[in-house]
Amino acid sequence: MELSDAWDRVQHFVKHYGPLVLIGMLGLGVSVGIAWFIEEQGRRQKQSEAQLSFRREVETAGTVLQRTIDRHTDQLYALRDFYRSVPQVSRERFATFVRRIVSANPALQAMAWEKRVSEAERPAYRRRMRAAGFSGFRITGVDGRPLPPDHRSTYFPVTYIEPVEGNEVAFGYDSSDRPSERRAIRAAI
Repeated sequence: MELSDAWDRVQHFVKHYGPLVLIGMLGLGVSVGIAWFIEEQGRRQKQSEAQLSFRREVETAGTVLQRTIDRHTDQLYALRDFYRSVPQVSRERFATFVRRIVSANPALQAMAWEKRVSEAERPAYRRRMRAAGFSGFRITGVDGRPLPPDHRSTYFPVTYIEPVEGNEVAFGYDSSDRPSERRAIRAAI
């Protein structure tokens, strides 16, 4: 077969079947393009749904967290108002008031009241606490050891705590022994 015969056959094929081949290839290309477009739209839709679902979960978690913080803040304000309304808060009144708050809030281990005690008042305060039935009472620091006299001019020892059970180690703890808490106390008073 000569080169010219082969060339004639190619021209004949292209002339008669070329449009069909071209249409088939064009159809295949369009089909692949449409399939890709549909797949891409599906992927984007799933991604958009996942993002929307994530946003909703974050918003729900944020709302729950904010409500919990608000509830705890309200309870602290109630405790403050309780102290403002009662001239002398006894250990029993404190326990009665905070018991329900603590039991209703699994996030709270305990609630405590810290009395402001000057260095000059410290010996009398310790005697009163011991006379109230706490024979080994001492003002302690972060490490649980008793703070020496003249350690600082003012102390804030845990005087009431509810529940007492399981929180005995905190009884007498001077929260101002920790620098970050001391700064917070100074800012508050």
